[in-house]
Amino acid sequence: MSRTTEGKIAVMLFKSHDSAQRFIDAKGMTDELVVAQKHQEETIQLLRDCMTNYGASEIAIEPDPENSSDLDSTRVIPIVALLIEWEGQKG
Repeated sequence: MSRTTEGKIAVMLFKSHDSAQRFIDAKGMTDELVVAQKHQEETIQLLRDCMTNYGASEIAIEPDPENSSDLDSTRVIPIVALLIEWEGQKG
């Protein structure tokens, strides 16, 4: 997780295992972080848990390891908007 420039807590979400691993490697955090690919249902539950347990409200998509402390250059969307879209797809 990271913070937006507005101080909101953001969960970092990557589009692929490789891009997530590159981020971890570039940050030198291979001992602290592990890449896990989850199905959509598991990701939905993870995002809900992050909201409930840590106060996360945003998702930072594909953050740049060079600028991850400043999410201005990263696409950030509200978690709730993504959950509504994904849960609406389930029918």
